[in-house]
Amino acid sequence: FELGVRADLQRTFQWLSGTPGGYSPEPRLTFSYKPADAVALYANYGIYHQHVMDLNDENLVFTPFDVIAPIPESNGDEESYQYVVGCKLEPNILTSAKIEFYYKKLNNLAAVNLEKVYDWESDYIFGSGDAYGADVSFTYDAGENLYSQVGYSYSWTTRTFNGTTYFPRYD
Repeated sequence: FELGVRADLQRTFQWLSGTPGGYSPEPRLTFSYKPADAVALYANYGIYHQHVMDLNDENLVFTPFDVIAPIPESNGDEESYQYVVGCKLEPNILTSAKIEFYYKKLNNLAAVNLEKVYDWESDYIFGSGDAYGADVSFTYDAGENLYSQVGYSYSWTTRTFNGTTYFPRYD
């Protein structure tokens, strides 16, 4: 069992000074169990915050670079609650295999308001979403001379803005 908390130093100082933006602790919790020497089962939980957003239009076919901007403090941070369960097998000292299943609840997702017509309308809209899937990986580690890892992920993401839920083009 492990318990931890991540605190964003900038946000902590803002909270201590009374500046808007506030303190957002991010707890981390891990449970692990080894039913045998070569098998480990685990479950993780964590809360995560993000202070920036991607300003790119996902309907564009090509953009030469990503435009990233801070989320206005009055709107709060993007936030996710992440749950993971997994199993790690280590049949010998050289090889291991891992499988994980995860779910993330996404809150306060920020996006550019592409339907803005008038100056009094907000530049941004905020929504929610979900992300879930599975990751599988196999590792062979023979020390300095040879290391190999192969992995595969299968996942889905949905976003909901203005009552419409959709799969983003580039999830």
